[in-house]
Amino acid sequence: MALQEYQPYDIVHKKESLNTDADALTRIQDVNAQDFELKDITLARFQELQKVDPTIKLILRDGVRKPYVWHNGLVCYLEGDKRLPIIPVGLIEQVLVHVHSKNTGGHFGVDKTLYKVKDIGWWSNMHEDVN
Repeated sequence: MALQEYQPYDIVHKKESLNTDADALTRIQDVNAQDFELKDITLARFQELQKVDPTIKLILRDGVRKPYVWHNGLVCYLEGDKRLPIIPVGLIEQVLVHVHSKNTGGHFGVDKTLYKVKDIGWWSNMHEDVN
């Protein structure tokens, strides 16, 4: 959303080794799920967004079963022993902006970015969206 004023634009991944402009200090911070705040989003609102999300609606329609589980009133994806809340499509951009923001470290490679996204939650096309 913040980039809309600059349209048209292309977002291009730059390999870490080629990204010499990146400030090394921005790489040392870790994103902590507890530190992540969705602006103006309460648990109840997150649950509402999950209920209207097309992908989550299919999971709910078919019955929540592995690899999906209910946890604290949210539909989550099971990855090993981790229960990752499924991020509604309307919040994906906010999550991606958060993990790329300067405040949380920015300038990650694809693998590190995926790791940080998984600290927050999960969605079905996250690998493609991060790539």
